[in-house]
Amino acid sequence: MSARDRDWDVEWEESDPTGHDGFHTDHERRSGLAVGFLAMLPLCAAYEYAQHANVGTRNAAEMVLLRVLEPLDPGLAYARPIVLVLCALVALVTCYRRRVALAPSLFRVTVEGVVLAVSLGPLLVVGTRLSGTEASVLRRLTSAGDGVPELAGMAQVFGGSAYEELLFRVLGYALCFLVARTVFRAARAPVGVARWSAEALGAVGSSLLFACFHLASWTGWLGIGGEAFDAAAFTWRFLAGLALAITFRWRGPGVAAWGHGLFNAWLLMGADPATLL
Repeated sequence: MSARDRDWDVEWEESDPTGHDGFHTDHERRSGLAVGFLAMLPLCAAYEYAQHANVGTRNAAEMVLLRVLEPLDPGLAYARPIVLVLCALVALVTCYRRRVALAPSLFRVTVEGVVLAVSLGPLLVVGTRLSGTEASVLRRLTSAGDGVPELAGMAQVFGGSAYEELLFRVLGYALCFLVARTVFRAARAPVGVARWSAEALGAVGSSLLFACFHLASWTGWLGIGGEAFDAAAFTWRFLAGLALAITFRWRGPGVAAWGHGLFNAWLLMGADPATLL
């Protein structure tokens, strides 16, 4: 292997969002996938409550992630909790092996998730103002929540965010990043330029997938409803996806999931995203 090839390998491994096992910095231990998944368990528990309360709908991301289990358990009433417990055990072992201070890490994730939830509204309002779609989106959002909804409905949108982060940020971002990395490595592009370009493509690609998965044309194969395309709503969700992708890459999947879930619950309660502006 040439010196340039070794440089490529080291540079990409240090920035790899898929969690390459050769690099465990203090930040990676505190914000990696294992800690993030453990932090998501309260959201997953809320989702299970909603399903057992017969909320009547399932999250599209959850359906995609666990579709392989459908033949074993059509309702996933038992298979889904078993999978969650097994994944939690793997995450606990991983944290133990990496000597993660779990309680402080989970506390940090929760606090940062609250900060993200409070910040998302103003960020998205400013973004939609710049795109010229603010008025249309805000009318739609503020009319969607009329008073405090039933607890099961709140648990559904809060908990479903964990599955959306796993699908779109953890898997979607990583897939887009790896595809871009493969192309750039084959083209022998400069390491720094290629790395940041792959990061950008990971963020943009996963955000587009996130926005598209709210459309009926993308979710029809799952047998659930969806929305007709609306430029304002699509822009809002794309910008939300970008904010969550940056959070995922910078602070970890747990913070993105908590911020996403709390923000969804806030909107469902009828809060105005522009309140803090």
